[in-house]
Amino acid sequence: MAPQLKQQLDQAELRLKRLERMVKLITGLSTAIAILTAIGSGLLTYHQYRESVERARVSFSYTLLPALLPDGEHFYLKAKLKNLSTRELTVLGITARVWAGDKWKDTSKVASQTNDVILSDNLIDNCPLNLCTTEERGGVFRRRDSDDLDDMTLESTEGESELTLGPYPITDGQLKNGLWITGAAYVSETEGGSCTVYTKEVPPSGTFPYLCEEKYKDALGCYTKSQCSKAVSTAVFYELRKSDGSLQPR
Repeated sequence: MAPQLKQQLDQAELRLKRLERMVKLITGLSTAIAILTAIGSGLLTYHQYRESVERARVSFSYTLLPALLPDGEHFYLKAKLKNLSTRELTVLGITARVWAGDKWKDTSKVASQTNDVILSDNLIDNCPLNLCTTEERGGVFRRRDSDDLDDMTLESTEGESELTLGPYPITDGQLKNGLWITGAAYVSETEGGSCTVYTKEVPPSGTFPYLCEEKYKDALGCYTKSQCSKAVSTAVFYELRKSDGSLQPR
């Protein structure tokens, strides 16, 4: 074979090998891209699934905001509830706790610190008569049926639902020392069923009724193991701003 022809064949073979390596590299990159795309799609699907699961869980918020009336002797509370899930939620009841000055702590209990409470109001939808008596409809310690909560639902597509609580009396001394305001809201829906008010035992004055899961409502002490859903209004300290007579968070 002529040297010139051999040289041309060698060059052609070299170019062919280079082309084969290039094809393999492109094929490998295409496969890697396809795998990464599949992984990305799978992760997206998984996150979308997890998000839908989380959204289907019972989740809602509750906030209490105070406002002092012009007479300086009464205040009211604006209660705001918002559904954060995709489920319709039915409100069982709400609470409002107003504590004097520096008396509130994470462990504070209305039943054991009655002298430190300015207000403990508990509103229940269709409250049984043995739990919501005439005597507890007024004063510092209240547990009462509320027409505002009659069949109240929180829709997933709606904005905040608002209720106005009060007016409640307050003294100059209480305003001077400031107020801790907190509370909780309860809905009947849970992750595994529903909850209801337990009627066989009356709780301490000025506290919310015990709640039990529907399937255990006839069992004594069922409320000690219940997993009923609630949202807490974060405790905030408010003090009187003399310049405009309003209650402002510290």
